[in-house]
Amino acid sequence: MCNDTSHITKKIRQCFLHLLYNTFGLKPEGETVIKINKAEGRIKDYLQKSKELSDKPFFKNISIDDLLPPPIFSIEIILKDKNKLNSNNVPFNTLSSGERQQAFSISSALYHLANIESVHNDENNERVRYSNALIIFEEVELYFHPQLQKQLIKNLLDGIKQMHFKHIKSIQIIFVTHSPFILSDIPTENILALKKDCTETKELKTFSANIYDILNTSFFMEEGAIGDYAQWIIQFIVKCFEDRQSISPEDLLELISLIDEPLYHKVLMQKFYEKYPNQTPLSKKIEELEMQLDALKKQQNK
Repeated sequence: MCNDTSHITKKIRQCFLHLLYNTFGLKPEGETVIKINKAEGRIKDYLQKSKELSDKPFFKNISIDDLLPPPIFSIEIILKDKNKLNSNNVPFNTLSSGERQQAFSISSALYHLANIESVHNDENNERVRYSNALIIFEEVELYFHPQLQKQLIKNLLDGIKQMHFKHIKSIQIIFVTHSPFILSDIPTENILALKKDCTETKELKTFSANIYDILNTSFFMEEGAIGDYAQWIIQFIVKCFEDRQSISPEDLLELISLIDEPLYHKVLMQKFYEKYPNQTPLSKKIEELEMQLDALKKQQNK
């Protein structure tokens, strides 16, 4: 076991080094607060101590992971904004489901990659060593706010770079996704767009593309990017102009006022004034002034 430095014996190494060094000064009872920025120095000190004992097999390949607390403690992760001096502490378990899910997804991928890497350091030649890895994320965007979807690929790649793998030569990552935000970070030649019948669709131009342009392609929205109810309202208004629906001018105007898309709103208002010329702002103003004039005449005749 002394020669086994793979993930299989990692927890045993962590327990042994904790009993030997107690790197973080953890107490058997009560709470101990470990600040990551200060813990780095302690880990380096104990790594140096281990190197001084490298003539003994167990200490030959001690890593930073081995000096982390063993999984026998109840741990609560507290986050703090490093860009704000007086930011509040934020417990990890209070983050949104999407934020936690992204952390879990990325850390899980890195964890398994680290396990594959660790087998190369094991002197037991009976174990299979892999130098190429394939990761498949199935609908990874579930629970993710659009902002988190935008950040996913960069955060994942940053995490892989920080691992400094020496033996894993290539990593292929496949995303099965409906998210245009994720697609905007993937080069066009790496995208395979499939329909329900498993037929390949036309090429999607996605890398660095505007999210709305991607959404408006027929692959995502065959009938446009407007909600079905809003489309029904617009179609109903058009039918009113064609006298296929009975509605008062006031109610029709109220429906048109719901339309926020500037071009649609402008065209519908033009159609409304063509159908009801007495409802134009100028006509309404004339009507209002005539009413005021009638009221003044009545007062004059009293």
